[in-house]
Amino acid sequence: MQFGIEAGRRVSMTRCFGLRGQAGGIGLAVRLEGLGTALWTPLSGRVDAAQAEAVWCDERCGLEARTDLWRVGPGVWRRQDRLSNRGEKPLVLSRCLARFSFVASHYRLYSQDSRWCRENQAVWEELTHGERVLRGVHGRSCQGGTPYLCLADNDGGHLVAFHLEPYGNWVMRVRCVQAGGPTLPSLELDLGLSDDDLALRLPPGEALDLPPVLIQDAPDGLPEAAAPALHAVTQAQAPRFAGGAPFLYNTWFDDFDNLDPERLLRQAAVARELGCEVFVVDAGWYGHGAGWACQGDWREKPDRAFRGHLREFAAQIRAMGLRFGLWMEPEAIRPGAPVAAGQPSWLIQGPGGMLWPDLTQASGREWVRGEILRLVETYGVEWLKVDFNSPIGPAPAGDALYGYYRSWFDVLDEVRRRCPQTYIENCASGGLRLDLATLAHFHGHFLSDTVYPIDTLRILQGALLRAPPGPLVAWTALRGAGAGIPEYGRPLTAASPRLLTPCGATWEHSDTVDLDFAMAVSCAVNPGLTGDLSSLAAGHRQRLAQWVEFAKAWRAWKQDAVADLLTPPRPLEDRGGWVALHLRRTGDPRSLLFVYRLDDPRGEAVVSPRGLDRDGDYRVTPFPEGPVSALSGAALLDDGLRVVLNRPRRAAVFVLERRDG
Repeated sequence: MQFGIEAGRRVSMTRCFGLRGQAGGIGLAVRLEGLGTALWTPLSGRVDAAQAEAVWCDERCGLEARTDLWRVGPGVWRRQDRLSNRGEKPLVLSRCLARFSFVASHYRLYSQDSRWCRENQAVWEELTHGERVLRGVHGRSCQGGTPYLCLADNDGGHLVAFHLEPYGNWVMRVRCVQAGGPTLPSLELDLGLSDDDLALRLPPGEALDLPPVLIQDAPDGLPEAAAPALHAVTQAQAPRFAGGAPFLYNTWFDDFDNLDPERLLRQAAVARELGCEVFVVDAGWYGHGAGWACQGDWREKPDRAFRGHLREFAAQIRAMGLRFGLWMEPEAIRPGAPVAAGQPSWLIQGPGGMLWPDLTQASGREWVRGEILRLVETYGVEWLKVDFNSPIGPAPAGDALYGYYRSWFDVLDEVRRRCPQTYIENCASGGLRLDLATLAHFHGHFLSDTVYPIDTLRILQGALLRAPPGPLVAWTALRGAGAGIPEYGRPLTAASPRLLTPCGATWEHSDTVDLDFAMAVSCAVNPGLTGDLSSLAAGHRQRLAQWVEFAKAWRAWKQDAVADLLTPPRPLEDRGGWVALHLRRTGDPRSLLFVYRLDDPRGEAVVSPRGLDRDGDYRVTPFPEGPVSALSGAALLDDGLRVVLNRPRRAAVFVLERRDG
């Protein structure tokens, strides 16, 4: 792949990223207050095999634009645009978007629907006319859609993926441009900071870095084929936690916000027995008022939960050999919270009736940072689950929350520097703020509020198109059902103990689950446990302890792993077929192969891993047990591995290790 050079040294899309482009195919769509019309600015500049740079200036107002593109990995380019005010008067931007244009052809658009408990759901659309607009609103980058799309050229069989790193609300707009007559439409793609009521002020002498864009070629025209190259580039953005993510137990799916200290101590004892390392108390511990929705009042409840003795409870947890963790939602403030009593100027009314802190003001930043640090220091918090359930905005600065997110990331970075022993997890009603910009500021990222294993698997497939596996966090929620559920073919008196798991984000609907299947799903990333561990039968506890030990053995390794999606992402409602993931590291002799049979009538499948040494010999070891086999790299790559699973909703995990000599 290469950038072409057209007349006037314009940066073009000719043969770039596998899609055909037209002269002037890379530029900026800029609109300035007072100048009336939008400006389409084709960029000209220096181009070579590994980078391109271009500078443009509007002499009428002194606005200068600089665009840099450089290759950051095989098939992956990064685009960074900077706008500078070289004039003498302030400029107000109502649009400032990166633009890519493409010649007439038959195109399809691949994007993701993303909602609570339905994150990262793929949608294909034919592009024949009109305009398709994707947006992030209310500060929630993955609510309604994700900042990611692919354009496929049906005629050429090529596909290119665009990943926006959002700083605030964002927009991605694909427009079909009809030239008249029976010709096919050409395409224009604009993406970046949302231009919905944008009025971004740029004073003289100042510069603005627009949200970066990653552009990548998708081999064979498949979105999932692009995932490993993206992971290799983006995994370096995620902050490292020494040794990898601690293995956690979270209280939420035990009894939600009904926190009974004695009951929780029983859960903690079992968690420690299983090998868990951190015990996280979720919502329900804070606020002077009924229920758990007392955000902004981060005092302990005096009349419920720990009744003012949370510090003593944390000490008991540590005395059991576990670290202590806590949930909070620092960006949401109820109007009745003590901090709102004086109506400080940095508190703003949000669209959902909640207040939110304007972090562009020093007082707002100081309060949020201070509350986070106070909780960490007061209770010895070593896992902080940071949630984000309430919408925020509109931004008083008219900047689509650009300044807010720059300040929010600064707060997070400072907390990480000052609290290096604390693992900081990103949650937003599940995965509704899991994006490439946020990836760089949290240690871990919660996948979804649904813990149903098949849901988790489908959501994970979509997430891996946009993020590496190393920072992702998924729970296994379990509750013992005893031997009261009959099994066909044996009397009730001989029925074995069964396990239940929620069929979503609550226990209202639940399903029996195979422990190995549930753990194989969450162990593809960073697993955690939740639910009623004290109700588990002894045999289940023993088996679960094996999985915990397995996860701990591989967690540091996963921080540098890429994932091959060996089967394409499917919709959440699709319960059929097989799913396979291959986690590997460049140059490492070991890799992990995860294979799942869903509601499929076939009892076996052939799975072909990727990235192996064709000339090497491999030992294939099933986990937790099974016969070890030896296969050549060529056989695994060409013929695949035959996997037999005799019942639906079962899984197999294999360690592939290249043998020396």
